[in-house]
Amino acid sequence: MELVPPIVTPARRPVLLVSNHAEIVGGGEVSLLTLLGGIDRARWDPALVVPAAGAVAAGARVLGIPAHVIPLPGL
Repeated sequence: MELVPPIVTPARRPVLLVSNHAEIVGGGEVSLLTLLGGIDRARWDPALVVPAAGAVAAGARVLGIPAHVIPLPGL
């Protein structure tokens, strides 16, 4: 089975949806924001999903990446 890359045109770019489950900013969150900051915007439309508005969402928005808040259900 051969993997075929997605067709990328100016009108249609794949969306890269990234989810972060923590409200705190640690090494993983810093790495996530660094990776999102370096993504090729000509090939991908990145978006971030976070459980609450906070530093990670703010960091993504500073990079011009939409951050969507979807609260996690309580246990």
